Amino acid sequence: FMGGGGGGGGGNGVASPPDPLGEPPMMPRAEHYQVPLLTERYSVGELLFTPSICGEHGSGGLQDAILSSLRRLPGGANGPAATRVCKGGLIISGGSSLLPGVRDRVQAEMVARMEPGRAPSVSTPVDYSDSLHGAWRGHGIVHARV
Repeated sequence: FMGGGGGGGGGNGVASPPDPLGEPPMMPRAEHYQVPLLTERYSVGELLFTPSICGEHGSGGLQDAILSSLRRLPGGANGPAATRVCKGGLIISGGSSLLPGVRDRVQAEMVARMEPGRAPSVSTPVDYSDSLHGAWRGHGIVHARV
């Protein structure tokens, strides 16, 4: 390979030094820029419920965060405040709430972890923009009442 403008020989006609591994230089191909995915592409939503699969040991999932919030209400997760919250239902929003099956999974996790008949109904906003910005809007409502 004679150098010519772009590397190795510096464009002065001097041969490039030999590759120590004895392999000829390769031109980049499409497969060099591809990332093979196996089950990882199906695990993205599962990270919401089982963060330990990506090394976050000791971190609870979405269902644990919901239960932790209910436990912090006056009277705990079985107190009157939690009862009012559960009867009112739970709205999940944000980009992750748009993943297929997330609403059903949150509902199933709540039913499995709470006393019979106490799990809140889980829903997502009907409007797409509410789903993306619902957390901010909810914060604004709570902040206005404080």
